[in-house]
Amino acid sequence: MRLLKILPAALALALAAPFSTQAVATPTEIDLSHQLDEERAERLEKLVERFNAQQKEYQVRLVRRVQGDAPKDLNLVTREEQARFVAAKANFKPLHQVMKEANVPLDGGKLAPELRVGLSDAQGNLFALPIALSTPVLFINKTAFRKAGLDPDKPPKTWAETQQAADKLFDAGSTCPYTTSWPAWVHIDNLSSWNGVEVADAKGKLNFNGLVQVKHTAMLTTWAKARFFIYFGRRDEADNRCGGRVRHADHFLFVLWNAE
Repeated sequence: MRLLKILPAALALALAAPFSTQAVATPTEIDLSHQLDEERAERLEKLVERFNAQQKEYQVRLVRRVQGDAPKDLNLVTREEQARFVAAKANFKPLHQVMKEANVPLDGGKLAPELRVGLSDAQGNLFALPIALSTPVLFINKTAFRKAGLDPDKPPKTWAETQQAADKLFDAGSTCPYTTSWPAWVHIDNLSSWNGVEVADAKGKLNFNGLVQVKHTAMLTTWAKARFFIYFGRRDEADNRCGGRVRHADHFLFVLWNAE
């Protein structure tokens, strides 16, 4: 990481001119690239401004990343980008190495296993940092539930109960009993985490053809054929659609350090 290479030289220069009243240390600039939407970028900008104001050694600058851009010093990576970044991890300095060189303890074992999937080596050392965990949230249409004879104060808690509710909603005339935003994340990533099943091997290669994933996908296929489940797209196209839907509370992001 350039930061660790620059610091010793900057310190040497400062010590070489202790009597100069004109010398002012130039802060090390660190670019942090991201693909956040405007609202989340504004929140992050406030954190960055607070960090920059609290010390003068480093200045972090937010840079919006577009497809094809070269990685920066720090990179916020979405779940969708993870596989591409993991495949190129040879171009980055592993997180555990960065922390070791900075003499800062890091115990990746304290993180839940599902957070470390695809982000650690064979020894369990983290090469990237999970910094936000998304949680699927189920929204229901209480009016539609009452019309179908369902109790809106007792929403379904299992996939079996969801199927029963979708059946009744369909019989009551609903043209969209259930849908979901980010279906791959909700129905593959999150499902796998809850069931302790990996979605990628140690090298970051996707591998989600286990029994749990296959059975769940087959169930969704059955729902789609029965018109219980309506598919609108692979991203957030289903937001604000239908009576019952699942959407995300936030994205799952990672920070990777550029080793160049």
